Amino acid sequence: MVIVLFRHGEAEDRVDLRDDGLRSLTAKGRKRTKKMAKIVNKLLPRKCKIQIWSSPLLRALQTAEILAEQVGVKV
Repeated sequence: MVIVLFRHGEAEDRVDLRDDGLRSLTAKGRKRTKKMAKIVNKLLPRKCKIQIWSSPLLRALQTAEILAEQVGVKV
């Protein structure tokens, strides 16, 4: 069994009046996340069962979707 913890990418700055859970990834955060997801995909054993679990926070879900796209699974 292999467990990989993958932290969300860079998110928008927090605005005091906005719900923290609604902060989205920045363009830089998306780009870096995609780059890291490609590296993780290369390091994963082939033909292993992959599951991606995510926090319900927007930035975490966006990160999980990018990772899922790279490894070919659903969140």
